[in-house]
Amino acid sequence: MAERASLMRKNGIVNQGAAIGLILFLTGCSGNDEANEATPSTAAIEAPIIWQTGELEENLSAFAVANEGSAEFLVGFENGGLQLIDFDGAPVSEPGPYRTGSLGSGTLATIQGADLVLFPGASRNADSLVLFVYGDGLQAPIEIGLDAEVAGTIQGTCASPADYDGAILNVAYWTDLDSSTLIRGRVRAEGENLIYEPIDRIGFEKYLTSCDLVSGAVVAGGGFGLEIRDAENTPISIALTDVPVKASGIMEGDVIQVAASLSGGDVVIADSTGASAEVFFRAGLSSETPETVGHLVLSDLGTEDSFPNGFLAVESQNSAGPPQLIFVDRVDLFDQLAAETE
Repeated sequence: MAERASLMRKNGIVNQGAAIGLILFLTGCSGNDEANEATPSTAAIEAPIIWQTGELEENLSAFAVANEGSAEFLVGFENGGLQLIDFDGAPVSEPGPYRTGSLGSGTLATIQGADLVLFPGASRNADSLVLFVYGDGLQAPIEIGLDAEVAGTIQGTCASPADYDGAILNVAYWTDLDSSTLIRGRVRAEGENLIYEPIDRIGFEKYLTSCDLVSGAVVAGGGFGLEIRDAENTPISIALTDVPVKASGIMEGDVIQVAASLSGGDVVIADSTGASAEVFFRAGLSSETPETVGHLVLSDLGTEDSFPNGFLAVESQNSAGPPQLIFVDRVDLFDQLAAETE
């Protein structure tokens, strides 16, 4: 059943009927349950750090990048609001008065002539799905509620662009009441309204801790390790020694590439052939290796000169100072992974 979006930020900051209109005005002014057997990978690859941001204010509670356009990151700070930053860590927007512990990747959409970026996520209290919206003319991201019937507390969200039946993005989430089931739906625009429609539920053997949507496939991490489900729901399982706390994936040809940060503070990469390896970062002249890692995103955006084929961005945490984002070359990572499996 289709559900009409609530065009009001949950704390009453924007009038329900006026939220999208305000944005438009401002922008105008400017299956198979048998998983393949897997054992933990012993492969290891080295990734030179090519770029590093300045120091961030504090550790991140959420981290996402849009699938298209310039490489601008929406970050949530543990004790602060949501803000867009660039490749140097410099602010692109003012901080928005919202907090979230979960973000899906952003999708570019044109609504009533306005070019917007939509980042799905969880509300401050994690009791509802929301969209964090940003575009030219907006000083900060704006939160708009999606009128989805959420039972329990949202533990994580993920998203991908959609181009079928008028949908503009796919959104999935799981809750504390059913932590082993991913609930998937879609969002489409009807004029100035955003409509949420549930699609299906995808069950896993154990609890979920992370997810990403890649075309029609699902990448998930949890107590079962790392799992890639193709469009037919056929799973490829990758066993890990620690739990993936953040997973991010992209499609490269007909192969799904995945990066995940683990509960032990390490990073692994994997792909839909079942190959996987641990990543060790190598410091450069002006960068240092992380003691531990937090959030990460894998992207094929080629808008930065240093990364014409995409990058892996990682929240680097060190006891000596505030966190930073470090960047490594995506193609180099997965070329090394392919060489390890030859």
